[in-house]
Amino acid sequence: LGSDDTLECLQTSGTESGDSSPKMAWQAELRLPGFTKSPAATYREVARPRRAVVDGQTGVFNTSEGLFGVGLLTGRRLWARPYDAPLELDLVPLRDTMIAAGDGFVAGLPRSGRLTLMRSIDGSTVWERDLRGERVAHVWMEGSRILTSDSDLQRLHIFDRTDGRMVASRVFRQPDPQTSRVNLIRSGGVLCGPDSNGRTEAIVGIDIETGEQAWRVEMDKPVYQIFELEPGRIGVGLLGGDVRILNAENGAIILERHYSRGLPIVDGILVDGTLVALAERRQGQLSVPELVAIDVATGEEVWNRTDLTALPEDPGTIRYFGGAIATLIDASRTAVRQTGVAVQRHSMALTMIDVKSGQDSGATADLPPPSTGARLNRDMAFRTGMIIVGSNRWLHAYRLKPTEIANPEG
Repeated sequence: LGSDDTLECLQTSGTESGDSSPKMAWQAELRLPGFTKSPAATYREVARPRRAVVDGQTGVFNTSEGLFGVGLLTGRRLWARPYDAPLELDLVPLRDTMIAAGDGFVAGLPRSGRLTLMRSIDGSTVWERDLRGERVAHVWMEGSRILTSDSDLQRLHIFDRTDGRMVASRVFRQPDPQTSRVNLIRSGGVLCGPDSNGRTEAIVGIDIETGEQAWRVEMDKPVYQIFELEPGRIGVGLLGGDVRILNAENGAIILERHYSRGLPIVDGILVDGTLVALAERRQGQLSVPELVAIDVATGEEVWNRTDLTALPEDPGTIRYFGGAIATLIDASRTAVRQTGVAVQRHSMALTMIDVKSGQDSGATADLPPPSTGARLNRDMAFRTGMIIVGSNRWLHAYRLKPTEIANPEG
């Protein structure tokens, strides 16, 4: 979805035959009748990754004008729900997190200050709920419940999906919402989040069905981030490099481990008895990630990688595929000019890191340098036989082979 509200669907199949350019499956203009943009708005770059929601074969996309339902097989526009007033382009990506879909329904806020449940097949209204001034930046759908939260991830409301009745209202106390936010994680039918009051640090679990507090676990250090390792298991990264693994259903601490470099853990996965964790170090405006593999049984650090790329964006999440982790690494080189002066040339590369050894799994692929105008982010997705890396201007697709990353497809 470009900044001109044109949606393009590209085919990812057939690339192994050697085609270097993606084929267009379909294209759809997500515009309301009679609405036109200024030429300046049409060519503005999209600065952050965009998101949509999917229910069956219907995709729901957010634009400056409203919400659009699109048939994913054909690109046919099925319905549109306009916003009260068109959005400024800088605000459009912020609305991507205010949509949720599932089981034939879409929840969103096409009308300001009103939570609306719509049918995904035609966009018709099932019910509408006046939020009475509550600010909403996130909408989730979980079973028979719809959840909303403000931008600080502190004020939570749970609604019954059947009739829009408010089931519960809860407050998560963030350690420092002005500078960073601890995630709210849905796992095992429980919504897990922080509870910090300046004297004690804890993680609480809210039963999504009832809205009641299911458990509360105090921590001995400030909470930096929480994440889901696998369904029913959440990780809690603490300042100083400690990490706790909790049972999401009852809050029981399953495992405690420590990263010797003292950096807080922000994401992780469990693979064959190994905890592969993503840690973060702040360097001015940049986030510098590191990967570490910790043996679950002994706590021994098997390997770590400190050559990952520093970017303004958060470290993101671990992308795991076929026994390896896709990541961006610093591939900067020192070049010597004819005058004898050494110059550092900054560049990035895409690589797959083998989970067992921590080494590059085959070849790496150089990514476009900053001189091209492409500002890469940590947005990556796997598709059949390829990995796609996002930037503010393009999508960069690379073929995946068992032991290497091949040249870019376009």
